[in-house]
Amino acid sequence: MDYDKIEKNPYIRTRRTGDYMVINAQGNTKKLNRCMIDEKIPSEYRDSIPLIACGKEILWMVGSRMNERYKINPKTRKVLVLNYQGGNENE
Repeated sequence: MDYDKIEKNPYIRTRRTGDYMVINAQGNTKKLNRCMIDEKIPSEYRDSIPLIACGKEILWMVGSRMNERYKINPKTRKVLVLNYQGGNENE
């Protein structure tokens, strides 16, 4: 992610009412719930998906979509690399 564009400290959480993502280069937004429906994520899993968030803006839906606002471009100077290692509770 383009670290220069991140204004607040990102943190990990699950979804909340009012969450949204920027879905294209023009800056259009979409509610997170709608993004999850479009990605065909089953409803029973939606509350357990880890999210990287800054307030109500979702930077990354782990294992799926990334916010367009924070994608790396030729002007990017600092990069934030996130690596999620998930698995079963018994692993």
